[in-house]
Amino acid sequence: VKYMIGKQRITKIAKVGCSLRNSLAIKELTSHNRNIPINKIINTKVKVITSDKGKNSIGLYVKDKIVGVGTLTFIDPNNNTFGALGHSVSGKVDDIYGGEIYLSSIEGIRKSIPGIPGEKRAVISESVIGKVDKNNKYGIYGKIDINELNTRKLIEVGNVSDVKLGNASIVTVTNKNIKEYYDIEIVELKNQVCADLKGIKFKIVDDELLEKTGGIIQGMSGSPIIQDGKLIGAVSHVIVDNPEYGYGVYIDWMINR
Repeated sequence: VKYMIGKQRITKIAKVGCSLRNSLAIKELTSHNRNIPINKIINTKVKVITSDKGKNSIGLYVKDKIVGVGTLTFIDPNNNTFGALGHSVSGKVDDIYGGEIYLSSIEGIRKSIPGIPGEKRAVISESVIGKVDKNNKYGIYGKIDINELNTRKLIEVGNVSDVKLGNASIVTVTNKNIKEYYDIEIVELKNQVCADLKGIKFKIVDDELLEKTGGIIQGMSGSPIIQDGKLIGAVSHVIVDNPEYGYGVYIDWMINR
């Protein structure tokens, strides 16, 4: 299968990072109770509770958007569908019913230190480049609309059985929208016969990346993992107490979600 790293599965090839430079912004992933019509005023009575500090509260937390920065993993050049992040946007995946993606430019880095994950600091563009229509434990999915992606190079997609211990690389962005490859070492593999998370444990061994970021940082989620010229996985989690180490999800599980 060939995909774009930054394009979803065709025959086992993907455009890595693509013109998103492997960095994208995820905006306006909105949640709501599907049984309540949108844009309708509902009148009801709510019991007010007085806190220990004498403040009245209805105990209601309202949040209509989730905005964040993450990494595009693949795009299928056959139909321009994409997958990103390598994990869900929200713990309750059914609460997310749609959203939009935007290009972003990384303008700064807050480095990870043991116990405190770092993050990419990005400026998000105003132009919508795609729509999110699915959110599950392996990432977000939808359709993307960037014509220039069709000129990008494809990469073969590896199976779970192709992944091995040893040298590999991740593709991510740490400056502006420049996609770069960084060395990692895969130190542990889970023999997963069914789809699951954290199948790949790796260590960042690239001195340049460690100097820039201190290890895995927020915003790297979804960064493609490449081994022997194949797309084999995506960065999904950091080990908070030791951010040089992280986990990845097998690309098989992400693509065959």
